[in-house]
Amino acid sequence: TGFGIHNAKQLRDADPVWIKKQFSVVLMRTVLELRGESCLKLEEPEESRKSLMCGRSFGKPLKELEDIRPALTHFVQNAVTRLWKYKQATSALTVYLSTNRFRKNIAQRSVSASVELSTTDNLIL
Repeated sequence: TGFGIHNAKQLRDADPVWIKKQFSVVLMRTVLELRGESCLKLEEPEESRKSLMCGRSFGKPLKELEDIRPALTHFVQNAVTRLWKYKQATSALTVYLSTNRFRKNIAQRSVSASVELSTTDNLIL
């Protein structure tokens, strides 16, 4: 990448605060996990859910679909992994995107799209 991080060792050695600012808290936790610090709390098993949401803010403003697509793919794969964990399937998938609501100086926009399906297949989702 343009950030000089090309492998897991370089990611592990990166400054977690900088990673959080540039990317996300999720990637910062990955850095900490690579260093051997557990970021997961032990939790009681969850009850069966009627919905599952996987969403995050982007580390920087994105304008092009090609910049957004990898993150969307990651979030869908994360959701599928959680579905598998709880032995569940989905009947619908909804993607929702919006502008940064904290930046009052720009026009606020949002869009969503839904598709009905019944699968846990990553390739279909």
